[in-house]
Amino acid sequence: MVKVPKPDIKKKLQNLKGKIPALIKKFKDNYPEIKRRATGTEGIVYGAILFTLLFVVVIIVQSCTPRKGDILYAMCNEFLTLHIPFPTTLQKTEVEFYRRARRIYYTHIDAYGTFQMEMIECSFYQDPDKGVQLDRVFFNYIKDITETTRSPGKGRLYEVKKEFIDLFNISRSPAAIVNSDPDLIIPDRLDQGEKIPPYPDFK
Repeated sequence: MVKVPKPDIKKKLQNLKGKIPALIKKFKDNYPEIKRRATGTEGIVYGAILFTLLFVVVIIVQSCTPRKGDILYAMCNEFLTLHIPFPTTLQKTEVEFYRRARRIYYTHIDAYGTFQMEMIECSFYQDPDKGVQLDRVFFNYIKDITETTRSPGKGRLYEVKKEFIDLFNISRSPAAIVNSDPDLIIPDRLDQGEKIPPYPDFK
């Protein structure tokens, strides 16, 4: 077997150390020319090309990364998931963001195996001790948890009974929802341009 000699790292470092002063001197001697190229037409062209490439990369990364909603969206989505018979069939198609409310349009398979297209609207308030709490929830169809008559001033929507709201607020705090790694991905239809409003101050 032929033995391969080990590289002399110490000697290589010493050689490199000896070249450093020469490299520094060469840089200082050529600095005026380097500066001229960087600030001249050639430097501007190269800078513009580099900026364009970086801009394209950023756009590609953003287009490939799905946008995500906030804690209010997570709370509304959590309430919805708890109150449909087959959560695995849930598909969100569109989301609307308001200052203190979130509205989710979705499809799912109901208890009878029927494909349904529905909507849920959640509004919120700030509790001084407990933080953000679910205030009111509406569906566009009558459900076991809703009133049987339409809510005044809400068009064709049916309001969820207060006891279900209170139970949710007790058992599902915002911190608990965040720790459960909720699905915050926004449907593609919204992701095409609609902006998410800033987190409400509830004042």
